[in-house]
Amino acid sequence: SVMCILFLKESRSQGSVGVSQKFTLMPWKNINGSLRIYFFSWGLFALCNSSDAFLILKSKAIGMSTKEMVLVYCFYNLVYSCLSPLLGRLSDSMSRKAILVAGFLVYTSVYVGFARATSPIQIWVLFLIYGLYMAATDGVGKALAVDLSQENQKAFTLGALGTITGVATVFASTTAGFLWDIFGPSSTFYFGGLGGLLAVTGLVFLQPNKAITR
Repeated sequence: SVMCILFLKESRSQGSVGVSQKFTLMPWKNINGSLRIYFFSWGLFALCNSSDAFLILKSKAIGMSTKEMVLVYCFYNLVYSCLSPLLGRLSDSMSRKAILVAGFLVYTSVYVGFARATSPIQIWVLFLIYGLYMAATDGVGKALAVDLSQENQKAFTLGALGTITGVATVFASTTAGFLWDIFGPSSTFYFGGLGGLLAVTGLVFLQPNKAITR
């Protein structure tokens, strides 16, 4: 990876040449209202979005072998990787918010499905749909964050989004583990599904047309 980077040639965008901007280490006060709403909505989702390890634990609990788990997880990644370019291209021509909302609703459906799943065939179907959720939210979610940010804050926006996701995921996975041990596996997945609904609720107040893209 490092060797490949050495061959890259970075160029300044024409809009940034000759522009004097004050450097701020943590420019939270300068982000616009739409991006604040987006960070809040994404944070609510991340607070409930636990590690995929719980999906694997559930699959093992209903009788799937290690070999089957490897295959189903590879299948999920295949679906995700095949659909990501398609949904990413679609988001370039229509509302990223709409695709993201649809992705979160799919996520909620999948987690409710895992809470109620009782057979390996159901797990296969759920992982297929889970790949659709990832394709609809991973790249599209980052792209929407960049769309909502100011020109001089795009890298900060991606870094902040990663920080929010990472910190919240620690809480989500810890909480999910406690729920699993105390109330059983279903409670872990209902908790996860709640995150998708909270994110959709927050995104209702987001107005992408106010994004600063230039």
